[in-house]
Amino acid sequence: MTGDASEFVGETEVLRKGQLIMNNVEMFRCSQADSVACLRFESSKSKPSIVKGSTFYLGKFHGASIVKSDYIVLEDNIWFDFTPIGVRWDYSNFIRFANNFVGLIKKRTTFTAQKTLDKEGGVIACSYEVDKQTGCTDNSIVNNIVAGAKYAGFVAPGHDCGDYTTEYFKDNVAHSVDGVGHAVYPNPGIPKHATCYEASNMAAYKVLREGLWGCFITSRFQASKITMLDNKLGMVLQSVDGDDATGENHLEDAMIYGETESPDCPPGGGFCHKINKFGL
Repeated sequence: MTGDASEFVGETEVLRKGQLIMNNVEMFRCSQADSVACLRFESSKSKPSIVKGSTFYLGKFHGASIVKSDYIVLEDNIWFDFTPIGVRWDYSNFIRFANNFVGLIKKRTTFTAQKTLDKEGGVIACSYEVDKQTGCTDNSIVNNIVAGAKYAGFVAPGHDCGDYTTEYFKDNVAHSVDGVGHAVYPNPGIPKHATCYEASNMAAYKVLREGLWGCFITSRFQASKITMLDNKLGMVLQSVDGDDATGENHLEDAMIYGETESPDCPPGGGFCHKINKFGL
């Protein structure tokens, strides 16, 4: 756990500035069930932290949790076998999540008896604790893979329409997900997304529901540079401009493929060549 904190040494208040530099480290059987993540940043804003080339696995809760923290780089890492979230951050800025693999994110069985709808997913950006987080900007999610998760592979904000220079969410792949591949929403920290936002440069294959899911309040939703392969419910584009009006949906430069002979099916599969599917 890394964070900023103040404490008194005698009568003098001392500010502790948290920072973590981790490179090529292996951590396993970490995290505490229903409470503490394996890797945790909380109120860490004063100094940048970097976690690279490391492996985290066999945990009983989230693989990584970042809350109210800034300037954190997570690159070239593996998170494997956690519940019910792989990696998530909230109320945080300047988070770079790149070239990571997140896999085998399982259902939390401790919630079964409580009959509670749990929050699940591989990578959840700025939407785990509460939606419409305006103080969660300037983050990048680039070139990552989620394989095997509940609800969604990625839940992340889109980018400005037509602006392909940003790295808010780019070149990510979701597969074998018991849910949707990519749930891409308009960034509430960017006012213009109420008028138009875009999801682009992504791929999804063999997910149990939609490879791309976009059903949010905006005047126009665009999707481009998309590859969808052998997903049960294809992809869905739906925007609503206000309470009654219908928004616009635009799709371009997309490849949607049907069934393949690959046996790599989603959890609880068996439907790969047995039921009807659709593309859009």
